Amino acid sequence: MTVYSIFGQANGPATLQANTSQFNLAMEFEVSTELEVTGVWWLSAATAATLPTDTGIWTITGVGTGTQLLHHSAPSWSGAAGSGWVKDTYDGTVHVLPGTKYLVAVAGGGTGNWFTEDNLAGAFWNSGITNGPLSAPSSAAASSGQDPFFASGLWTFPPNAPANGFNFYVDVEVTTLPMPPTGPATVLFPQMTDSRFTPNTSWRQLGYAMSGGMRWYPA
Repeated sequence: MTVYSIFGQANGPATLQANTSQFNLAMEFEVSTELEVTGVWWLSAATAATLPTDTGIWTITGVGTGTQLLHHSAPSWSGAAGSGWVKDTYDGTVHVLPGTKYLVAVAGGGTGNWFTEDNLAGAFWNSGITNGPLSAPSSAAASSGQDPFFASGLWTFPPNAPANGFNFYVDVEVTTLPMPPTGPATVLFPQMTDSRFTPNTSWRQLGYAMSGGMRWYPA
C-alpha cells in the first residue's frame, strides 16, 4: 500500500505565522481512484500552545460550500503543540471516491496557526497541488472559487469562507487499498484420476448424506 498527502510532511514554510484567535481551517481535495483516509495532518507552529480539538472529512454536495459529514474525530495527536507536523490517525474505514469533492478540516484548540506566504501558498491560487491520485484544486477549480477555507470562531465547522490566497497546512493522508490475497486456486471439483474412467465417460451425480459431500459415478 502507498501513502499520499498533499504537502508531504517533510515540507513546511520557512516562517509560519501564528494567530491567537480561534480559527477553523479546511482544504478541499479530490482523488482519482478509491482510497482509504488514514489520517489528518496539522502543522503546529512553534509558538502554538494548543492543538485543534476536532478533525473531520466532509463531502461537498454541490456548487459552493454545501457539505455532508463523512467522518468526525476527537483527535489523539501524534505530537505536542508547537512540535510541527502532528497526525490524527484514522482507521482506514473511511473511503474517498473519484468524482466527489471533499473537505478536510480542523477546529478548536484556541490558537490558530497559519501563514501568508511561502512556496506552496501560491500553488492553490494558480494551479493546485497533485501528489499521485490525490489533489487539491486550484482556486479557480475549487467548489467555492477558492481553496483553502477558513472561519473565525467556533460556530462554522467545516469552515466555508474563502482564504483569499492564504494557506493553513491542513492536510489529509490517504492510502491505496490493500491488494486481495494471492495464492493457489481453490479447485472445487478436482480432476478425477481413477483409472477406471476415461475422458469420454458420461457422468451422473449421486447425492447422498455422508461426510465429505457428493461423489460422481459414470452413467
